[in-house]
This record gives sequence, C-alpha cells and structure tokens, in this order.
Amino acid sequence: MTATWLFILLTLFVQEPTSTDAAIFLVRQNHINLWLINILWLKWTQRTFQETRFGKWAEKWAVRIENFIGKNGERFTIILLGIINFPWLNAFITSWLKLTFKNIFILIFIGDAIYWAIA
Repeated sequence: MTATWLFILLTLFVQEPTSTDAAIFLVRQNHINLWLINILWLKWTQRTFQETRFGKWAEKWAVRIENFIGKNGERFTIILLGIINFPWLNAFITSWLKLTFKNIFILIFIGDAIYWAIA
C-alpha cells in the first residue's frame, strides 16, 4: 500500500510541471486571463478546507510560521512559492495566512509571472 502511494506522489511531481505548463500555454494561446487561474484555486481552497480539522491545524501552523519569519519574510516566501511550486499548492498553503486575499493573490501572481517568463 505504501509503495502505491509513493508511486502516485512521484508520478504527480513528475507529471504536474508538464501539465501545468501545457495549461498555461493553452490559456495564453486562447487569450484567457492568467489571473483567473490563481483566483479559482485560492477561492476554492479557502472555501473547501476552512472549517475542517486539517484547516484548523494548518491555520495554527501558519500563525507559528508567520511569527517566526515575520511579514516581509512571509511575502518573499509567497513569491518564491509562486516560482517553484504549483498554483494549486500555493493557494492551498497560503489560504491560512493572515494576509488579505488581494495581497496573497498578487504575491502568488508575481511568483507565477516570474516562472512563466522563465518557462
């Protein structure tokens, strides 16, 4: 059973950048607003996991991390996550931070834009 889940996770990490890049190029080719991708993931994640046991655990850890690194470090980390992570994972991680939706969205978008420029 463990080997199966390990295989699934490994496949996800190998496949995800390829499918994300394909989706981004398809969105750009069809002139769809790139902001829409992050808005959808962030809103869905906040609504889905906010009141769950995992959501409360994640919120507690987000406060601990925020107190450890401070606001500027938190903002830089969100931009860095936008560069190296997947949009759905960034939205999932940042939905419990005490920053406003607008700030989180802009910071993730900056990181994603840097990644898109590199790609």
